[in-house]
Amino acid sequence: MKLAIFYPYFNRQGGVEKIIDFYLKNLAEEKNVEITCFGLRASAEIKNDYMAKVKFKELKIPLVNPFLTHLCFFSWASWVVRFSKFDVYYSHFPILSFNKNFLYHVHSVQRSVIRAIEKNNGWSGKLRYFLRRYYPLPIVLEKGAFRFHENKKFIAVSPKIKREIIEEYKIPENAIVTIPAPIALEKFSFLNREKWQKEARGQYDFLSRPNWLWLGTVVNRLTEKNVRLMLQALTGVWRNVGLIIVGLPRKKDVMRLRRWLKALCLEKRVFFLGPQSNLEKIYSLFDFFILPSFYESFGLSVMESLLMGTPAIVSKEIGCVDFLPVEIKREMLIELADIKQEGELAAVLKTTKPLVMEGKTEKLSVLADYVRKLNINGLTELKKLLNI
Repeated sequence: MKLAIFYPYFNRQGGVEKIIDFYLKNLAEEKNVEITCFGLRASAEIKNDYMAKVKFKELKIPLVNPFLTHLCFFSWASWVVRFSKFDVYYSHFPILSFNKNFLYHVHSVQRSVIRAIEKNNGWSGKLRYFLRRYYPLPIVLEKGAFRFHENKKFIAVSPKIKREIIEEYKIPENAIVTIPAPIALEKFSFLNREKWQKEARGQYDFLSRPNWLWLGTVVNRLTEKNVRLMLQALTGVWRNVGLIIVGLPRKKDVMRLRRWLKALCLEKRVFFLGPQSNLEKIYSLFDFFILPSFYESFGLSVMESLLMGTPAIVSKEIGCVDFLPVEIKREMLIELADIKQEGELAAVLKTTKPLVMEGKTEKLSVLADYVRKLNINGLTELKKLLNI
């Protein structure tokens, strides 16, 4: 069987990339399955790990403007589909299917993303949304791929995404299977929390401050993840509360963040660590993980932090919350009803105390076992959809 997989980037940095890597690792072990991955870039680490098992075909173009880059990938990948002969085409990016045996893995619905972000940014945001909704490139590409959905199969990463696919593209419910994002449990385990906490905290001087509560977040964008709300809430809290920000690969976002910190006088309370490869250790630094996103199709980082024993403060837009056991939601999750104004978050920060691990290990073990079952069931369902 010949399987083609499509996504612009093959690495282990972002949420979608981690999901692809998890499935690729398992699919590569299948006998009589030849896998070819088509993308813009594949990291050296990925290529080395899957050498002799997976072929990688890359479109070598300058990665300058993201819209132009994705348009080029859309065109190239669609051309590959049209003129190639694979048994199954499996794409994590909206491309044309040409009536081939096609499976789409949907991680977000672009119109819903734009609507969620822009409507929460005042009159200027509403104006941007009005102007962008009719001709934003991501929506055009997505609509071109999903419009003719006969004989296509879809995977949604959460019930939230399934609802959006049905609402936006009128795709039949029976054509969509919900499979939660898998998580590498060998990396994210609360059993290592105390060891890694001591190891990691010794690397950062600011963590030696006595009686401080440390929030932490992992983000790739400022606006969508609602980082400004976190900063504004901190300005209204006079107790010793600090924030650690991880991620932000784009230089312009880093410069924008530094301007915000200076304007809000938070340079001694907020610390930016940049992109990190050892997130399992970084989560151990946080007393609370925080993610008040305007839109989050799944929220892989929320699940990872909980598995590390770090409770989370989140918005009600986090897709993975639908999969959490009731006792974990009750004891380790704080959901914010208001993510437009900082008042509710500030009130939470004034009263919140660090989690005491005593008595929580049994519940965390239950969570780990539950996620393991989700991983196994999801992989089984994926293989079924791919006819493996």
